Amino acid sequence: MPCEQDTIYALQAHVVYAPSHIWWVAMGGAYAWGGESTVDSVAKDDYRETLFFGAYAGLAIDRHSSVQATSVGIRAQTTLGSDTDNIGLGYSIRF
Repeated sequence: MPCEQDTIYALQAHVVYAPSHIWWVAMGGAYAWGGESTVDSVAKDDYRETLFFGAYAGLAIDRHSSVQATSVGIRAQTTLGSDTDNIGLGYSIRF
């Protein structure tokens, strides 16, 4: 059963504001499209378009560690896919 998938294309942009080495914020967005698949030469009608957007903030604790908070949203622009909202907290250690 031969399966194929078309290329998925994406454009993205990000803006970062870092007024000091202690804290920073960033915003970004992306748009992806394509990826229709075929199985046994039959198109599966699963072309997708998806919008991604997010914000990120970080704060240095000391020279080797920092904490970050993120918020990311995903919005399907076609009938396939799902809309999600995600938040995250992170801790980084630099060597």
